[in-house]
Amino acid sequence: MRYENPLQLAEEAAQLDLLSDGRVALGVSRGSPEPVDRGYESFGYHPAADDPKGAAMAREKFLRFMAAVDGEGMATSLPLDQQYPRMYHPDVPVPVMPHSMSLRKHVWWGAGSRDTAVRAAHDGVNLMSSTLLTEANGDRFEDLQAEQIRAYRAAWKEAGHPWTPRVSVSQ
Repeated sequence: MRYENPLQLAEEAAQLDLLSDGRVALGVSRGSPEPVDRGYESFGYHPAADDPKGAAMAREKFLRFMAAVDGEGMATSLPLDQQYPRMYHPDVPVPVMPHSMSLRKHVWWGAGSRDTAVRAAHDGVNLMSSTLLTEANGDRFEDLQAEQIRAYRAAWKEAGHPWTPRVSVSQ
């Protein structure tokens, strides 16, 4: 998400979900550790001075992306005489287009820690658990991964989302 425009991504993902008849599986994350210093700045993104790795910026972009996925208004309509074509009442929130009602269930967060897995559950997205776990502490990798998934499932249940999420695991 450090390198993405969240509204453009929401539009493109919705279009793909609609074209694929709901078969898209969109994996997103903050982004893996990168081999360049502040590479996101080359794309025009500048996080706060206290966010040198862009983690908070990526989180803010993800929340904006999910709000757009959910159909929330991302801009305000113009007065009617300034709209072409005249599509909206003046001064109302306008969502990104196209919009896919099923896209939220097709979004996966790539979690690198228990905390980000729990956050994914609270955010209401599926979980990708991969080989990038930041909590290496001497325990076996598969035990750390299983613990991450248990924490995710407990947080999902606690959040009370009305659907059953999916979890993917890679090694």
